[in-house]
Amino acid sequence: MRRSLRLALVVLLLAPLAAAQGPAPGFAKGFSPEVIGPGNLSTLTFTIDNSGSAQPVTDLAFSDAFPVGMTVASPSGLATTCVGGSRDGTQPVLTGAPGASSVSLASGSVPGGATCTVSVRVTSSTVGTVTNTSGALTSSAGSSGTATDDLTVDASRPAFSKSFADPTVAIGARTTLTFTIDNSANASAVNSLDFTDSFPAGLEVAGPANASTTCGTT
Repeated sequence: MRRSLRLALVVLLLAPLAAAQGPAPGFAKGFSPEVIGPGNLSTLTFTIDNSGSAQPVTDLAFSDAFPVGMTVASPSGLATTCVGGSRDGTQPVLTGAPGASSVSLASGSVPGGATCTVSVRVTSSTVGTVTNTSGALTSSAGSSGTATDDLTVDASRPAFSKSFADPTVAIGARTTLTFTIDNSANASAVNSLDFTDSFPAGLEVAGPANASTTCGTT
């Protein structure tokens, strides 16, 4: 009598192993300059440091609510070097319009071995030193924690601003450019005032210049 033998094989299908995720990127922020006069400008830069990992990090997101009195300047100069590449394929989203009291990033990414930044110009008229601590940076690598830096508004430094009388003019037309040095928050006089303004291409001093000043001399 013949016997038939059967061999059954159990095949186990293994899903491919996911690439190991590197550590959460570093997260820091800094004001430049860290000391300003009332109403003057400082550039706030957030740095996301993924240089310690070979893996890209996606879904970068954070928000930063400013202390009382600090706002986004006009123009804001809001910009980022963090590229797109979130899981849903969207591009980085920045918020922080002039006059706003916060700034945020969403849907950003940074390659492995690289860093990226978010920068914005801010201003404040509140005299004293304030500590600005952001919300936590979150990403596909987890939480990087918060970032902190101080901004000092020093009343002994006059505020400095400029404006055009007519911000929009025809080609070849003239407008008056006024620089304002405001020392009203300081009880002491400020001497040896000095500044230089280099114009962008196409903008030049008209003739006659009609230059004048209400600043005194020392």
